[in-house]
Amino acid sequence: MAGIDLVKLTKNIVFAILACMAKSTNSLYEAKTQLSALVERAAAGEEIVITKHGKPMAKLVAYRPKKAPKRKPGGWEGKIWMAPDFTEPLPEELWNVLSGGSNESAP
Repeated sequence: MAGIDLVKLTKNIVFAILACMAKSTNSLYEAKTQLSALVERAAAGEEIVITKHGKPMAKLVAYRPKKAPKRKPGGWEGKIWMAPDFTEPLPEELWNVLSGGSNESAP
């Protein structure tokens, strides 16, 4: 590899990659006729600016879903209260009303 400047070669490769990923400008007419191709390019990481009469109007970029924030357990601690008899059977009268008025006793 005598005679090859690796630093210069690396810089050229980086510049070529950046040029491929650079913003592309398309008129509204071009965007309408080439929408599928533009969407594919945007999905690959290219940023595409759509112009109308030379004025930038919109930007087409890849969709990146937002990540849901991580939940932190214990956020309601001390803010809610549960009766000590929560797991006990309901009184028979209340059970009958809630179960549609039947005369059966609670389970």
